[in-house]
Amino acid sequence: DVPMAVEALQAGAVNFFQKPVKGNELAEAIKQGLDASEKHLHMNVYRQAYASLTEREIDILKQIIDGKRNQKIADELCIAMRTVEVHRASLMKKFSAKTVAE
Repeated sequence: DVPMAVEALQAGAVNFFQKPVKGNELAEAIKQGLDASEKHLHMNVYRQAYASLTEREIDILKQIIDGKRNQKIADELCIAMRTVEVHRASLMKKFSAKTVAE
C-alpha cells in the first residue's frame, strides 16, 4: 500500500516491509532504526549544548576548532589565559567532552 508507506516514512519510519517478513531482515531493520535514533538523539544533545553557549564561549570554541592554543586565544581576544581556561572547561562540560578532541 503506497499511501500507507509514504505516510509511515513521513512519520519517521526508516523502513517498511510487506508480509511475510524474514526474522533476520526484521532484526537488521530494527538495529538500523535504533542506530538512526541514537544518532538523532546525540545530534539533539549537541544542538542544545550549542544553543546554551555564551557569545564568548562561541568565540573561544571557534578558536579551539582552528587549533589555537590557550595563550594565542587569550592574546587574540584580549583576555587573560585563565579566562580562556575557564571557558574551555565550561565548553567541555556542556558538551560532556573528556578531551578537547571530543
